[in-house]
Amino acid sequence: FFMRAVARYEQASASQAVSDSGNTTDKPALGAAEAVRLTNAEIIADLDRTIELSPRLAFAYFNRGNMAVETGDLTSALSAYTRAVEVKPDMGEAYYNRGYVYLKLGNKDAGIADLSKAGELGIVPSYNLLKRMSR
Repeated sequence: FFMRAVARYEQASASQAVSDSGNTTDKPALGAAEAVRLTNAEIIADLDRTIELSPRLAFAYFNRGNMAVETGDLTSALSAYTRAVEVKPDMGEAYYNRGYVYLKLGNKDAGIADLSKAGELGIVPSYNLLKRMSR
């Protein structure tokens, strides 16, 4: 389920890149927005099933958080990233993404704390975002 979710995500990203480049020969039968919505739902369903079967797989929560951000569900994204950090406390990427979501939601203190932790764990771009937030 996890690998299928990753494959579907990569396929959707590649299709979007082709669509964005102006190549209209590979149009889906459905409208583009409907196809993306259906693909996102399939990816989320696969990640949810992965989490059900392997609740200690931090990357499933991380990817679930990424999908929640893509669909605009920032509250679910926070929950998913938080769970990823609980399962794998040294997952800098989850701290970085959760920090970014906190900032988007207006919680600057929590965002800065997570971005700082991400930097400590080797996620160098977090320092650039921290620098921009301190201006």
